[in-house]
Amino acid sequence: PLFRSDGHPSLKALEKLVRAHVTTVPFENFDVINGIPITIDISRFYAKIVQNRRGGFCYEINGLFQSLLRRLGYDVRLLSARVRNSTTRILGPEQDHLTLSVALPHSLTERYLVDVSFSDALCDPLPLVDGVSRRYDL
Repeated sequence: PLFRSDGHPSLKALEKLVRAHVTTVPFENFDVINGIPITIDISRFYAKIVQNRRGGFCYEINGLFQSLLRRLGYDVRLLSARVRNSTTRILGPEQDHLTLSVALPHSLTERYLVDVSFSDALCDPLPLVDGVSRRYDL
């Protein structure tokens, strides 16, 4: 199997889940390109990504992943993010991207940035430290 855990939420298990996800579920936006409306609905995300073995875009992939993490006992917050155009270097609009802030149950103040929707660009949870600004280029 791609993932084994002792059943308890931990940083090690989170790291394994993130790596398994980014190496298995691709980013794709065919529905967006084809004008198919996207409905924010976990059951639709599950059908598309798991049952139909497709990828998705950030709201679908990170949306479904946060549902999994919550069921496993992690504390998850949805975060709005902006994406910088690699050619023009201009930031996209607010809420252009969805990413996750994840905490382990035993330490709700120790949070990690998790984003499984940029392929393998962010393969590990990044520690979020209050007052520290970070930028990661994809």
